[in-house]
Amino acid sequence: EAKAAEEQTNLAARQALIAEAAEKAAAGVEDAEDLIDRLHQRWKRIGHVPREQSDAQWRAFRAACDQLRATPDIDPKLLGDGEDTLRFSPFAGLKKD
Repeated sequence: EAKAAEEQTNLAARQALIAEAAEKAAAGVEDAEDLIDRLHQRWKRIGHVPREQSDAQWRAFRAACDQLRATPDIDPKLLGDGEDTLRFSPFAGLKKD
């Protein structure tokens, strides 16, 4: 029973970590890789969860981390005029005299 209780506590901790990663992804972050490294370190310290939920938890964590890495929405004014290729132009938003 003690092992099952510990695994349930660990499961709740992992779910909270997944939720934290998803919230930060929705808010946007500047240094996603650093944040992902710190989240991953915390993940490894949590401990075992029930075996039947382990893979699903890992997939959810990876999906949240992938969202952190996702390209942010870019203002179309900052994109170049390539037809098939998005091109960043630091001067695109400047007014012409």
